[in-house]
This record gives sequence, C-alpha cells and structure tokens, in this order.
Amino acid sequence: MSIGDPIKQNGVKQRKDTVLDFSIANAIRNHILSGKNIYNKNGYIKISKIVDGVEKPFKISTGTINSWITRGNVINEIGDLFKDFVNQAKEDYRLKIKEERKDKLVEMAEAKLNRIMNIRTNVAVRDKDGKKIIDEDTGKVLRRENSRLLAIQLNALKFTLERLDKVNYGKAEENSVKAHFDLSELRKYRDDKN
Repeated sequence: MSIGDPIKQNGVKQRKDTVLDFSIANAIRNHILSGKNIYNKNGYIKISKIVDGVEKPFKISTGTINSWITRGNVINEIGDLFKDFVNQAKEDYRLKIKEERKDKLVEMAEAKLNRIMNIRTNVAVRDKDGKKIIDEDTGKVLRRENSRLLAIQLNALKFTLERLDKVNYGKAEENSVKAHFDLSELRKYRDDKN
C-alpha cells in the first residue's frame, strides 16, 4: 500500500473503482443538508463533484454509500470515518431545520405582539342601542379607554420587557440560602454521637 492510498478504519486499502475522497463526501454532505435522502427508491443519488476546476454531475449507488458506512471507510483528507461524517451532516441538517422553525415562530410572535401593541384602546362610547354618542358641544364622537384592551396591551408589554431587558424590568429574585441535607447523614450523625 502506498502513501495516500484510500484506507478503511481497519487499515485495509479501498477498492479503486469506488474511492471515497473528501470531494465526494462533501458532495454527499451537501446532498443531505439540502434535505434529500441518501437512501432513495432509485438506488442512487445524483451529486456534483468538482474535477479539474469544473463541476461535473455523477451518480453514486446507495449500496456504495452503505458499504462505505458499514465497512468503516475513512476520508483520507480529514481522517474521519465516513459514518461519523454522514451522521454529523444529518445532525447539522436537523439543527438547521430546528433553527428555521424557531425563527419562523419568533417572527410570528413578533407580528402578533406588534398587532397587540397597536390595538386602539380608546374606543367610541355607545348608547344602549349600539349607536355612537356624539358630543353636542364639539360634534365629535365621545371616546373612552377600554380597560380590557389596555390590560391586554400592558400584559404583553410587561412580558416582552421582562424577557428583553432583564436588568431593568426582570423579576427580582430573593437570594435565600436553602439548606440541603440527606436524612442518612442525620442518622449517621446521631449514631456517631451515641
């Protein structure tokens, strides 16, 4: 075996027709990160590999990928097992999806918060028939603060400020020392004393 020959975890040389190198591993990683499955119905995946500065598409059999994983092939350029490399790519994809969901939920929550903060709490006063009452002197509609809407706004504002500016608006916590002891230690102490 010459220096630089592709090897497996157990030190055995890889077959030359299915050589695993970093460019192939990275293309498979990109395939995984794009949300595609490496074990599909076709029996192969299509990836692109840069050869001599030119990106060339080609197919890799899912059986070949599976054999690289089960036989413990090593990616020579980085010295990692292909199995660990693929597992890390899958974990990175899961984290990416989780972050995207979190960002989407935060965006939705911000939109709802903005809507709540922009609620008009000053509402028109109405009579028993539901008609707006107009001031006889000014000719304008009488208005008053709706305490329920104002309470909703204040609660949302308080909740937001407590989380965004904990120093100025966070809840103060008492620094109380809580004693922690084990009953078995108490028994031992009593037995040693006697």
